[in-house]
Amino acid sequence: MKHFTRIFALPLAIVIIHAQAGRSQEEPLQLQGLLPAGSRTTLTEGWGTLKFEVINRNPSSRDARVAVVYPDQPSVRYARDLWVPARSAITSWLTVGPPPGTVTKEGLEIHGFLYDRTGGQQTLVLPPGEEKIRSRLARYRPRQPSTAMLVDTPIDPENPASIAPRDAASLEAIDFVHVLRAAAGLPDNLIMMQDEFLPQTPEVFDGIDQVILAGSRLLNDPAGLKALRQWVQQGGRLWVMLDRTDSRIVDALLGDDAPFEIIDRVGLTSIRFHTPTDSFSKRPERDHEVPIDQVRIIPSGNDQILIGANGWPAAFARSVGRGRVLFTTVAARAWMRPRDPRDPSRYSRLPNLPAGDRAMDELVIEFNPREQGHVFQSEELRPMLVEEIGYSVMSQPTVIAVLGGFLLALLGIGVGVRRTKRPELVGWLGPIAALGVATLFVVWAESSRRAVQPTTAVVAVADTVPGSDEAAVNGLFAVYQPTSGSAMIASQSGAVLKLDTEGLEGQSRMRLQTDAWNWRYDELALPAGVRTGFFKYSVRTGPISASAHFGSEGVIGKLSTPAFAAWSDAILCTRNRGFLSVQMNDDGSFTSRPYDALAEEQFIAGAVLTDRQQRRQAVYRQLLASATPRHLEDKDLLLTWCEPKEPPFVGPDGGRTISTMLLIVPLEFESTAPGNRVTIPAAFIPFRRVEAGAGKATMESVYPSDMKLRFQLPPSASRIRLERAIVHLRIRAPSRTVQLAAISNDQAIEVYSADSPAEPVDIELVGDRLPQLDATGGIHLRLTIKNLGSDTLETPWRIETLGVDVMGMSAVKE
Repeated sequence: MKHFTRIFALPLAIVIIHAQAGRSQEEPLQLQGLLPAGSRTTLTEGWGTLKFEVINRNPSSRDARVAVVYPDQPSVRYARDLWVPARSAITSWLTVGPPPGTVTKEGLEIHGFLYDRTGGQQTLVLPPGEEKIRSRLARYRPRQPSTAMLVDTPIDPENPASIAPRDAASLEAIDFVHVLRAAAGLPDNLIMMQDEFLPQTPEVFDGIDQVILAGSRLLNDPAGLKALRQWVQQGGRLWVMLDRTDSRIVDALLGDDAPFEIIDRVGLTSIRFHTPTDSFSKRPERDHEVPIDQVRIIPSGNDQILIGANGWPAAFARSVGRGRVLFTTVAARAWMRPRDPRDPSRYSRLPNLPAGDRAMDELVIEFNPREQGHVFQSEELRPMLVEEIGYSVMSQPTVIAVLGGFLLALLGIGVGVRRTKRPELVGWLGPIAALGVATLFVVWAESSRRAVQPTTAVVAVADTVPGSDEAAVNGLFAVYQPTSGSAMIASQSGAVLKLDTEGLEGQSRMRLQTDAWNWRYDELALPAGVRTGFFKYSVRTGPISASAHFGSEGVIGKLSTPAFAAWSDAILCTRNRGFLSVQMNDDGSFTSRPYDALAEEQFIAGAVLTDRQQRRQAVYRQLLASATPRHLEDKDLLLTWCEPKEPPFVGPDGGRTISTMLLIVPLEFESTAPGNRVTIPAAFIPFRRVEAGAGKATMESVYPSDMKLRFQLPPSASRIRLERAIVHLRIRAPSRTVQLAAISNDQAIEVYSADSPAEPVDIELVGDRLPQLDATGGIHLRLTIKNLGSDTLETPWRIETLGVDVMGMSAVKE
């Protein structure tokens, strides 16, 4: 055996030495690029993405890390880890934060670093030559309204005419965008997305106001399409030119949310644009020698028609999550005309830019990014977040008791010193007593602070996106540490976090991205206490639905939320701004009755509310008491507080995680089965004035009034046999007579009369007093307000409450 070992020992040693020598001769990794890419070709005040390439010429794979710092902020690094296969090059993107430094006319300087982390060892790979630092000069442009556009053929924005023979339609689409931006008064800032694949990070569209799709390249880029979809859900504005874009991209963007139906594609030689309210013949017709493409579609109920062409929708829009998507179905050439010398030229570098047709006016309004977005700001959640993770402080009675004991101790010291006849003892006994009390306060406060374990908490508002199995979430993040030291903050869902860095200037930290949606902070140290930040992300929720119907007691429904649990303090918000409390069950079923209607400024039922309920009510008030956000308009909504099963952030090991979200779900009503009793709360029955002064009812005036009011039953219960109605009326009308009449068969039947009413009344309508439903489910009442005397009164009358609860039997099919 020993002889065998001697024979093979020397060759084996030679092989090992040669292997080590070969390894020492392996070529180092190479780094190229590190320039802005994606939806922007420049850096700006917001987050950005840098595109780079790592080359591995070795016969074995390598683990690499690419890091970037701004020279004026060397303590903050942005890094990306990636695996590079053998003898290959990999292209990727790195997310970087807002630049803090000085910008020159040439651009902004950034420093890049490449590390080889193979085998667990991190080795800095220096650039070739004598350079010690990879320095890049990235283009920079201050934040301004920006539009990013994607076409099938990559176009050099500095020389677009070079592709004219190959793709003239793309050039027409680009001109269309320039004409629209000029008409909207926006600067000449159109960005052409050149990369074959978009970065997969959500921050890729930060600083972009609109994205335009005039091509189908995203069919081969599902990750980029996902990033675009989630950006729209968070409030982005997208324009899709359907004549240039594959419908499969639209399906991926909208999901199953009532998609429109594409009928066919035709070529038009004459086009007549018109608005939905115009007569078809009012607008002039334009002829074209070369046919213009039109995609003929049948819109869904969620679409808002802006412009028609030859009787079909030419432009329409819809809300997707918190964002907005504009669709055009007619090719760009139809919307433009040759420039007249009298037409003003907004962009000096485009003197021959065509002029816009009159039909573009509605597009300008929809396209302009200055429109108000979501009225609710995450800052409103801060009091709730701090209370959720805060530790208790010494109560007022305890403080009074301690200070009282201190005073008694001083009194005792004084009596004792008087008896001993040694007044000099006061000079050191008094300070000792004071020091003891101060020590007691410090120990009490420190023990109270340390009693709370490290905590990661989020409080957020989540808007579900029907048809997409996703929800758009924005809110506040907080991490609590009882002592100073390193902090663990990570996200596995692509959440974009803007951490409050006040007081952390000069402290080293690194935001490390491990893939498109996972990142963490390394080397981050935080002082003791609470550190907060704003965040947003799109969460996979599975199919979320809230369906309901009107039953014998009121609204009966079912909520399904696979990604959320522990529902509480739920309310219904109707499309006509009525609010009702909801009784939720553990299985997701819920009910809401007419007497669950909430008073003005009340959003949680109950005479006595807990501290948490009061904070939640404050959030409801901020979100719902002002104008309804555009994406929630004309919808019945179920709002409930709940807990996500997978929080967006990962905190320190051994710490606790608190996640509370306000979930907003559109409520879908189903028709009640025939032959069942139906009760419809007044909040679901809007009313308006008809006949003279048709429109919104007058709710306050100093003049007499005679209003015929029509109350419209909801579509799911418009065909019922009316059996009973209760009118809820509260009107303050000093020195007036108020009369209410029910109208049946064109006859007015007085059901209420009072002089100078001030208290609320409930007026029951049954039998002969019951009004008759019209053909479309309307109830007609007449409200008359007269002066008691002939003098003109200066004190106004005011209607504070007016509504009708309706009871009946659902119609039986004939």
